[in-house]
Amino acid sequence: MERVKMPRSKRAAQFAPFDALKGLQEALKMKEYEHSRTQRIDVSEEESQWISNVISEIEKGDLVYVTYYNEQDQHYHEAHGLTKPHLIEGYLEIATLDKGTIKVMIADIKEIENSNKPPRI
Repeated sequence: MERVKMPRSKRAAQFAPFDALKGLQEALKMKEYEHSRTQRIDVSEEESQWISNVISEIEKGDLVYVTYYNEQDQHYHEAHGLTKPHLIEGYLEIATLDKGTIKVMIADIKEIENSNKPPRI
């Protein structure tokens, strides 16, 4: 009588309760997370001044393009949309089509462009 081979997926599953390296999966996931994070890039004094100048000229309804660092997921994101009627203390509020209204901390802005004003020279 010939023996029927067990499918590979079931063979691996039968050893799962005997995982000798407890915590290995969590450690691997943590390493993947750390590797996927983006290091925050500090802007130069000149770039910081440029960002301040652009923000000071923003009026309600201006179309802006912003690259900003999100501290929660530690990645850079881009947003474009219309500025809300006011600047909140330390934040720029932008109404976007895809993300709704977002609040971007001014300190987290890496690049900004106001399409209603002349471009950077």
